[in-house]
Amino acid sequence: MSTVIKKVAIVAGIVVVAVGLYWGALLPYRKAKAFIGSVRALQSVKTVQEVESRFQEVLDIASPVGHDETVGFVVEQLTNVIRSRPPEEADSQSPELTKMILKMGIVYQAAWLLYADETYAGKAEELYLEGLKISPNRPQFLYGLFDLYASGGRRAEAIEIGKEIVRFWPNDSLLEQKLRLLGYIPE
Repeated sequence: MSTVIKKVAIVAGIVVVAVGLYWGALLPYRKAKAFIGSVRALQSVKTVQEVESRFQEVLDIASPVGHDETVGFVVEQLTNVIRSRPPEEADSQSPELTKMILKMGIVYQAAWLLYADETYAGKAEELYLEGLKISPNRPQFLYGLFDLYASGGRRAEAIEIGKEIVRFWPNDSLLEQKLRLLGYIPE
C-alpha cells in the first residue's frame, strides 16, 4: 500500500471519528445541558407558555441520540409543573393550559400504545380527566378518553364516554361506527 493511500485512509478515519463524536457525543451533551438548564429555570417560571418556550428550545436542538428520552423527560417536567401550581397561579381556565394537558395526554397515550406499559395509560387517563374538569365540554378530552378506553378493552367505559360525545355531537358518523364495533348502537 502506498503512503498516499495510507494518508488518505488515516484522514478519512479521523473525519469519520470526528463526525461520530460530534453526532454521538457533542450534540447529545448540548441537548442534555440545555435540558438541565431548563429544569433549573422552572423555579422562576410563571406561565405554561414560559415552560413550553423553554423546553421548545431544548427540543429544537438536533441530536440523533437521546431525542426520544428528552421528549419523555420534557413531558414529565411539564406534568410536574402543571400539577404543582395552584389553580390561581396556573390560570385553570387558560386555553394554553388545556392545550398542554391535552398534548401530554396524547403523548402518554401514544407511549402506552408503543410500549404497552399500563402506567402510561394511567397517566393519559389522569390528564384527560383533569382536562375535562377544567374544560368539561372540550371534545378532544372526551375523544381521548374514548380511544383510550376502547383501545384498552374497557368497553363499558368507552361506551359511556361515547354516549356523552353523541349527546354533544350527534352527527359524528365515525364515532357511531366505533360504538357499533363495541356493540352499542346509538339511537
